[in-house]
Amino acid sequence: MANRTYLYITDSVEKRGEIRGIAEYNYAFPLLFKILCSSLPRAEKSSICILEEKIAVISDMSEGIDKLKAFLLKMKDEKTALSKGKILVSDESYENIEKFLDKDSLILEGYKYFLLEAFELYEMGTDSYEEFERLTLGDIEQINNINKNVDTFMETGELCDVLHQEIETYEKFQYELNSFSEY
Repeated sequence: MANRTYLYITDSVEKRGEIRGIAEYNYAFPLLFKILCSSLPRAEKSSICILEEKIAVISDMSEGIDKLKAFLLKMKDEKTALSKGKILVSDESYENIEKFLDKDSLILEGYKYFLLEAFELYEMGTDSYEEFERLTLGDIEQINNINKNVDTFMETGELCDVLHQEIETYEKFQYELNSFSEY
């Protein structure tokens, strides 16, 4: 078991005729995934495990991409740094995300939604499928809370304690920024 969170793009909430992996992250549900999944997140059935329970998060792709790019651009323009002074988002990092998450191209290819699968993380803590569903709802609550904190950052340019905790370290945040690639 790899114990990862997977982020996909897909064309449909239910049928998911087209689905493509765009990022994965070990042992956690990272901040950038939460921001991408912040537009109308809801629980749905998984695409990687066959269960009746709704244990995946699906959200609007277009608005999620816009939110992430605006957040990273603000961080880049404000030269946002942690206590050690290392700037979190470089020009190169931003350009890589901008290029990889090309919303217009993804929409032309028929993609409309993000699909977040954290099944492997849930398995680390419980084997109850009903509990997986409860954990998914908890993830949606986390997404909504992070969304509020991101909105505050966008207005003030100040990282609140919650966002500092999510970012944690410069190295961890760089790992998140570089976790995007097709697989």
